[in-house]
Amino acid sequence: MKQVNQMAKIMLLCHVDENFKKIENLVFDNHKNYCDKHNVIYKKIYTKDILISSDLINNQVYWLKIYALYDQLINNPDIDWIFLLDIDCIFLRKTIPLDFFVSSCNNKQDILLCYMDNNIVNFWNVNIGAAFFKNTVFVKQFIRNMLDFAEQKSFSIYEQNCLQYMLQHNHMSVLDHVGFFPEHSFNHGHDNSFIFHACAESSAFSTDSLEEIIDKKCNLLRRYL
Repeated sequence: MKQVNQMAKIMLLCHVDENFKKIENLVFDNHKNYCDKHNVIYKKIYTKDILISSDLINNQVYWLKIYALYDQLINNPDIDWIFLLDIDCIFLRKTIPLDFFVSSCNNKQDILLCYMDNNIVNFWNVNIGAAFFKNTVFVKQFIRNMLDFAEQKSFSIYEQNCLQYMLQHNHMSVLDHVGFFPEHSFNHGHDNSFIFHACAESSAFSTDSLEEIIDKKCNLLRRYL
C-alpha cells in the first residue's frame, strides 16, 4: 500500500467518441501539458477501440467510458488511481497535482467525487465526468455491478443516474468507500477553478443537434484556453 509521502501512480483516462473529435483537438494540448507537468499517464480510448459483448450499448454512448474505466482498472494493476475525465474538460489551475486529492483521502476511500450540497441526500449533483477511482478489488466489483445493472436495463439509464441510484441505496456499502469534495474541487468549475467542465451543454438533455451542442461546448472551452 502506498504511503502518504509517496506519489501515487495516476492515469488520466478520457473516452473519445468520434463525434467529439472537434473537442478533442481543442483540449489536447491542455490535457497533455498538464499530464507531462505532473507525471500523470495520459490515456485516450476511442469508441471504435472499445470491445463489448452487447450491441445494446449503441443506445447509450455515455456508458462506453465506464467500460473503458473497467478495462483499464483490470489491465493496469500497477496503476494506483484512474482519474476519469470527460473530454469536454480543461485544466485551469495547472499547478495543482491530481495527487493532492488522492493524498487527501483516507485509506478507506476508493472513489472520490464532487458534490455541491453538504446535506447529502439524493446525490442529484454527483457527476461521474470527473472522478477518481482507486485500483482496488472493491472499485472493480462496484464498476462491474454498474455495468451489469445497465445491461439488465438495456442501457436505458444514464451512467450518472446509475451512480446516483447506487449511492442513494448504498449499494455494496459504497458510502464507506467514497470521499466527497466540494463541488468545484475537480468538477463543474468556474473562472477560478482547478478544472472547468463544459457539462452545462449536454446531448442528454438538449433538443439541439449534436453538432450544435459540440459547437456550444467548444465556445465555452475557448473562453479559458
